[in-house]
Amino acid sequence: MLRDAGELPWTAGTIAGPTPRCFDPAMDEPHAVERNLWAMHRDFARNPTTVVHDDEDVLWFTTERSNAWLNGASWCDLRHDPDAQIHAVGVAAHRAGSAAQWITSPSCGPQDLEQRLQSCGWEPEVEPGMAVSIDATFPEPPSDLTIVEVSTDAGIREWTDVFDVSFGVDPPRGDAHPWLAPWRHLALGATSPCRLFLGRLGDVAVSCSMAFVDSDSVGLYGIGTPPEHRGHGYGSALTVAGIRWGASRGAIVAVLQASPMGEAVYRSLGFDTVFDMTAWSLPRPTRG
Repeated sequence: MLRDAGELPWTAGTIAGPTPRCFDPAMDEPHAVERNLWAMHRDFARNPTTVVHDDEDVLWFTTERSNAWLNGASWCDLRHDPDAQIHAVGVAAHRAGSAAQWITSPSCGPQDLEQRLQSCGWEPEVEPGMAVSIDATFPEPPSDLTIVEVSTDAGIREWTDVFDVSFGVDPPRGDAHPWLAPWRHLALGATSPCRLFLGRLGDVAVSCSMAFVDSDSVGLYGIGTPPEHRGHGYGSALTVAGIRWGASRGAIVAVLQASPMGEAVYRSLGFDTVFDMTAWSLPRPTRG
């Protein structure tokens, strides 16, 4: 998804702490599914309102006036008072005015991490981590679909509107969407490791996706199609668009975390499940 933290051209934002160990010694090395996610989280530091803490035992980040996508954690090997560290990540997100998300995978620790997260109020959703070789044969896009790379602020607004409707936020949040400003810093520019894609029928946007390149992998995120446009292969086409862009940037494997809705689609494109990952959510506290 992204380069190693030490190689990033930080132009904005803040990254704090030493580079983490990043893998469990019981594994030879982390899988590209994990590495890509962690690299993307480190890249959040290019957004001026995000602080990335690349600590010795946990990778976590906060963003003012945003949502759980930009507030939370991923890689961790919590060795010193794990419950206090888990609590601190949630508190930091809540102070930023956001819910939090913590994505765990096989390289994360300690062994009882899931039980500790649950006891601290985090709610799990299992998401298969999937991968496919760039050399696989992928279908061509539907002939009536035009796929474009987002390159303007207006395109970002169009992308967030399509994303919202695809995932049940209707009407979309429009100018109030918490990703508008961050995506201007993270997803625009020829040298950015992140790219947003839109699929259009004429002037109507009908699908969206995001791709992130790190070393030899491209990660696919935010793939969505509004309900009225599903069943025509648009989501598959936007997935393939991200894969091909990643290949042009040197990726040899494509990775993603599948939603229940998308898993069958990704299998049809040749993706195989590598292992399960878990997206843990911590809602904002209700005011009493």
